[in-house]
Amino acid sequence: MHSPISNYSKPEGSGQPKFSWRVCVLAVWEHKKLALVTLALVITGFATWTFTRTPMYRATAVLEVDKEDAKVASIQKAASADVFDDQYFNTQQMILQSRTLCEHVIDSLSPDQRQQILPGAGADADFAGALQDSLSVDTVRDSRLIQIHVDHANPQVAALLANAVAHEFIKKQLEKQMAASTEAVRWLRQQTEGYQEQAKQTGTGNSDALARLPQSGTPGDITGLKVKLDSITNPALIPAIANNPEVAALRQRLKEKQIEMAVMRQRYKPGHPAMVALQTELDQTEQKLVLACNEGLEGIKASFLLASRLESGNIQLVDPVRPPSRPFKPNNKRNVMTGVLVGLVSAIGLSLLAHSVDGRIRTYEDVDALGLPLLSGVPHMKRNSRRHALPVVQADPHSIGAEAFRNLRASLKLQPRARTATTLLVTSTAPGEGKSLVAANLSIAFASNNERTLLIDADMYHPVQHQLFRAPFEKGLSLFLTNSAPLDEIVQKTNIPNLDVITVGELPDNPAELLGSARLQALLQEVGEQYQRIVIDSPPVTGVSDPLVLLPLVQGVVFVVGFGKIRREIVTRTMQRLRECEAPLLGVVLNNIDLQSHAHYYYPYRYSYSYQRRKRDLVAR
Repeated sequence: MHSPISNYSKPEGSGQPKFSWRVCVLAVWEHKKLALVTLALVITGFATWTFTRTPMYRATAVLEVDKEDAKVASIQKAASADVFDDQYFNTQQMILQSRTLCEHVIDSLSPDQRQQILPGAGADADFAGALQDSLSVDTVRDSRLIQIHVDHANPQVAALLANAVAHEFIKKQLEKQMAASTEAVRWLRQQTEGYQEQAKQTGTGNSDALARLPQSGTPGDITGLKVKLDSITNPALIPAIANNPEVAALRQRLKEKQIEMAVMRQRYKPGHPAMVALQTELDQTEQKLVLACNEGLEGIKASFLLASRLESGNIQLVDPVRPPSRPFKPNNKRNVMTGVLVGLVSAIGLSLLAHSVDGRIRTYEDVDALGLPLLSGVPHMKRNSRRHALPVVQADPHSIGAEAFRNLRASLKLQPRARTATTLLVTSTAPGEGKSLVAANLSIAFASNNERTLLIDADMYHPVQHQLFRAPFEKGLSLFLTNSAPLDEIVQKTNIPNLDVITVGELPDNPAELLGSARLQALLQEVGEQYQRIVIDSPPVTGVSDPLVLLPLVQGVVFVVGFGKIRREIVTRTMQRLRECEAPLLGVVLNNIDLQSHAHYYYPYRYSYSYQRRKRDLVAR
C-alpha cells in the first residue's frame, strides 16, 4: 500500500509527471491492444511486400588490376606515374558505371539479347539506361580487385550482362593503352632523328645505333627496342635529354668549371690546393651530368617497356561470370527481422503517443503531480449479484478492497489535521469517479473502529446512499433543510454498529441554496456533539457550486480521482479551484484501479490480496 504523507506541499514543477522506464512499460501494457495490432500490421506489411516482390539475381564479374610502375618519357623530362592508387580506382568505377560504356555494351549484344533485358519492350527502348540502373561497382578492400554487379530478374541475363560489361571495359582500356603505345613510338622516332643529327654534327656517339629503329608500333618491333637503346654511348645527344632543364644546368656548370680550370692552370701547379679543390668540383659535376643523362635514357627505355606491356593490358577478368543460383533480393529473413524491429519501435512509439495524448490519471506519479498525498488506492472490485448493492467493507470485509479502505482510515488518522477533523467532505472532479462508494466505505471503516459515524448524502443530483444502505428515500436532508421534518426523523439507523445515515430525501429545485442555509450549519453543530465522525457525500466540483458552499462547514476534504477517468489537466484545474477557495485538502484516493492491465505496477495489491485470501481461508477452516 502507498504510505501516507503528512504536511504534504506541492513540489515545484510538478505539473507533469517525469518520464521513467516504468511509466514507459506501463504505457505499453496499458495500450497493449494498440501495440499488438500495430506490430501485427507492420510485420504483415513487410512480409507482404517481401514475398510479393519479383526476385532479383545478382551476377558479379571480378576484375584484377595489376600494378604498373613505369617511367613515362615526355618531351621535357622523364616523369614517374603510379597508376595503382585511389584516384585510379575511383576513375575506373565512374567509367564502369558511365552511360557511354553501357551504350557500347548494348551495341555489342544481339537483338535477341537486348530484348531479354527488358522483356516485351520495343526496339527503341532505353536498354542502356536499364543496364545502367542495374549496374553497381565495388572495390574489394586491401586488394586489387574490382567487382562489377548486375541485377536482373533472369539469372542468365544477369550473368550475360556482367560478362559483357567486363569484356567491353577491358576492350576499351586496351584501345586506350594501344593509343598510348603508338604515341610513345612516334615520340621515340622524333628522338631518333634528333640523336642522329646531333651525332653527325659532333662526330661522337653511335649514329647508326638508332638508324635501324622500327618505324611502327607492332609488338615484335617494340620488344627489340631495348637492345638497340643499350648501344647508345652518349645519351646527352638525345633531344629530350639535352633539353632537360637539369641536364642543361649541369652542362652549363661543367663548362664554367672547365674554363675556370684552364685559367688556374696558368697560375698554379697541379698539386696546388686550389687546383685540387677545383678538380674535385669538376669531377662531381661530370658525375652528376652522367647520372642525369643515364636516368633520362632509362626513362626512355622504360616508356617503351610500358608500351610493350600495354599491349596485353593491366586489367584481367579473374573468372567467367556464372548465373547465380539464389536471388540477391529480396532477403526474406532480413526483411522479416526488419519488420519485427520496425513493428516493435512503432508499437512502443504509438503506445507512448497514446499515453501522452490520453493524459488520464493512472499511476502514483500522476497523483503526486497534483500536489497532494495519496491517501489510498482502491482496486476495481467485482461484486456478485448477492452483494451487489452493499459496500465492500460490509459485503466482504476480508477482501483487498476492504483493506484499501481500512488503509484510507489509517492514513487519515496519521495526518495531524485529519486526526482532529470530525467533519469530512468527500468529493471528486466529475460524476462516475466513485466518490459515493468511497464515502460509504470510509464511513463503515470508521464505524468498524468503534467510532460513532454519521454519513450524510448531500449529493442532491445523483444520490446513491439510500440504495447502498437500503434506507428510505423520502425522509432525508432536503426535508430538514426546508423545515419539513425534525432531525431525529431523518437520521436512520443501519445494520452496521456505530453507523447512521442521512439520505437526500426529495430532490429540491434549489440544492445550492439549501446547502448554503443556516439550517445545515445548525444540523452539523447538533450532530457534532453526538458523533465522532461525520462524512458528507458531496456532488462533484465540476459543473455545480454545492461543494464550494459546503467547504466552510468541514475540517477536511478527501478528493476522489477515478482511475483512468479524467484527464490530468482537468483534475489539476479542479484542485487549483479548491485551493483558491482555501479548502482543507487532506489527500487523494485513487479509486477503481484496474489491476488486470496494470498488474506489474500495482503488484503490492496482488500480494495483499493473496495474504487476505489465505487469512480468510484459515478463518473459514
